[in-house]
Amino acid sequence: MYSHYLDTFICVADCGSFSKAGEAMFISATAVMKQINQLESALECPLFVRTSHGLILTEAGKSYYHDAKVMITYAQEAQKRAKQAMRRSTQVIRIGVSALAPASVLTSLWPRIQRMNPQYRLEVVHFENSEKLAQNLPIELKTEYDVILTMHDEGTTRTRGISSTVLCTIPLCCAVPQTHPLAGRKRLTLRNMEGGELMLIRKGWGSEMDRLRADIEKNHSGIQICDFQTYSIATFNECVHNNRLLVAVEDWKDVHPLIEVIPVEWPYEMSFGFIHAQKPEQHVLDFLAAAGRAYREYEAQEHQP
Repeated sequence: MYSHYLDTFICVADCGSFSKAGEAMFISATAVMKQINQLESALECPLFVRTSHGLILTEAGKSYYHDAKVMITYAQEAQKRAKQAMRRSTQVIRIGVSALAPASVLTSLWPRIQRMNPQYRLEVVHFENSEKLAQNLPIELKTEYDVILTMHDEGTTRTRGISSTVLCTIPLCCAVPQTHPLAGRKRLTLRNMEGGELMLIRKGWGSEMDRLRADIEKNHSGIQICDFQTYSIATFNECVHNNRLLVAVEDWKDVHPLIEVIPVEWPYEMSFGFIHAQKPEQHVLDFLAAAGRAYREYEAQEHQP
């Protein structure tokens, strides 16, 4: 049977003394000696010959040294197999959400996902939208999150070394401060925005945003584009403080109390769904497939007469 005494025994045999083994294990030489004495007592045979020059393995000790290494390796592998079996029976899915990608979508999908795959356990992990996170996504999606629920550009995700699973596409709208002259309108056009300022995420963030930028620069030069680096709560504060329009989506209508989100008559839209590692683990792939089925089921139910 495996016990930590085996690790102590191997360390003492390799070091050749109780004191050196204690230093290697960060415990006292007395504690090491006590463990070896208890192990020898349990085995009912000496494992070491104590000499003034150190410790020498007995014949029994040499035999036990080989077997102890096999037992330690087997115990470690058994532990791995047990953890894998636990993960198979109860799969934890770590989903990154933020104020700009609220967990409310999961409220509708999760009961359906669990009905299909009852072994899943949801773990919601908050994240802050930042340029640093965007740059580190390939690492973060291996260590901190299994998936992140967010608006994204499929072309850009590929260039960043990550992948995406799209649930739907959502039209781009405009966030409008309540004090702005265009506030209160039912719909907007680019012509309405002429003579004003429009906050648009930096060039190169995504192909759809770049298409919108090119359209404005070519056909609506009266709109002044104000670049920003990444979507965050600070972006909405800047929108309100400077009384500027901001390219947004309808789901962000409650992000800031002093803005309203108005539809725009243009063809631009973004993908919404999960971003994840290019080669996720199998349980993540299974979850993504279940989430896709759950979303299609949800949409079909929503559109029933």
